[in-house]
Amino acid sequence: MRLRFGRYAGMTTEVLLLRAPDYVAWTLARRPRSALARTFAALADAFDARSIQASCSCGRAARHARAYRASSELILLCEACAGRAPPGGGLDEVTGYRAALEHVRETCVRGHRREQQRLIRGLGRAKGMPKRITEAAAARFLAGAGPEAGPAPAAAPAWAGAAPGHEDRSAPGLGGSGPGSTGEA
Repeated sequence: MRLRFGRYAGMTTEVLLLRAPDYVAWTLARRPRSALARTFAALADAFDARSIQASCSCGRAARHARAYRASSELILLCEACAGRAPPGGGLDEVTGYRAALEHVRETCVRGHRREQQRLIRGLGRAKGMPKRITEAAAARFLAGAGPEAGPAPAAAPAWAGAAPGHEDRSAPGLGGSGPGSTGEA
């Protein structure tokens, strides 16, 4: 669906899901019965259906994406490493789109827009999303048509002591997006 109004006029819902998660969250919360919210919900389900393609820092296939409370830094873990994470260590499971948005809303003190973008971008990259989010690439990614950019690099668990150069595994935020004053599609 292509938006025909407001700040995001001309953009597709697939691109918005990946570039403007703050607008997606705003739409889902304030206009849950709209056609646009239903479209975003379906696309979020497609995002969640993608499995993590990246590796854990131990070299095994990652199955869990977690983040410390008040942080958007993504930590990718295999089953074995996830089982060794300290209990009650302040890690939230953020493997899904809505879980990632909720994590930011509930635990990050400020900068929700940038933190949401950073976490969704990192999670998408771990699931095989391309670095450059074009309309075609976003549509292919959400349709489940194979990885566009290959596996994302492994992230060392923060509690295990990150290796040099492995401290931050999420992509930088994408500036310039937000709820603005838009209506429904």
